[in-house]
Amino acid sequence: MNKIVYNDNSIYILDKKYALGIYVFNSLSGEFITKIGRFGNGPGEYTEIYDFSIDNINQRIYVLCERKRVITYSLSGDFIEEKTLAFYATAMEYLNNRFYFINDNMKEDNLFITDRNYKTISSHFPNKQYGVNYRILEYPLIKQSNELIYHRFLDNNIYKIDSIGNVNILYHVDFGNKNIPFNEIKKLSNNELKQKMSTSRCHIKYIINSKEYSIILYFDNNTPCLSIYNKANNKAESYPYNLLKDDLQEINSLY
Repeated sequence: MNKIVYNDNSIYILDKKYALGIYVFNSLSGEFITKIGRFGNGPGEYTEIYDFSIDNINQRIYVLCERKRVITYSLSGDFIEEKTLAFYATAMEYLNNRFYFINDNMKEDNLFITDRNYKTISSHFPNKQYGVNYRILEYPLIKQSNELIYHRFLDNNIYKIDSIGNVNILYHVDFGNKNIPFNEIKKLSNNELKQKMSTSRCHIKYIINSKEYSIILYFDNNTPCLSIYNKANNKAESYPYNLLKDDLQEINSLY
């Protein structure tokens, strides 16, 4: 499973590799409801899915296909329309009449913001800053409430995108003397960067941001770790991920 979204009384699950589709289940009973779209080359069909996002107001689900098309379905899976993008994208989210796309073209920016007709409003963060070391993240955009959380490879800033598309730094993560300065990444070869990452504290992979806590998954000497920031007391604690226990089975959580 690559993405899970809870919406009303339904769960939308994306599987890119094995089941190749978006499957909808009842969140209370677990009963299968429907599949969004179908595999194929006809109208409303896809051969590859990269991401999806739900529009609750208009009761739509937008599906990013083959990096170049967005297909619109109803939440029950009926095909509505499809549009071709002016760029290639690997991830997307929809929020308040704007689309947010991740673009991996090294000559272009990483974050593209478009209107509902997929016309570019703005773009941010040049991919050329990485040199040969650009890497696609699994979850660069995370929708939470009425905002988006955005981050990119080896950038220690976590960004918030508000409801009207403004992009601002939400947190700066201080990794201390084991940090990899962002401006050094472009100067390194792939092998040099891999070696440096293996002895550094870096690579924010996933973020959860709630009213009480912010949680990040990162790596320390290639070991996955969690840092939990308590907003009430303004303190953060970090733990190796493999020390976390499953409360139900009393076993180590698996990464």
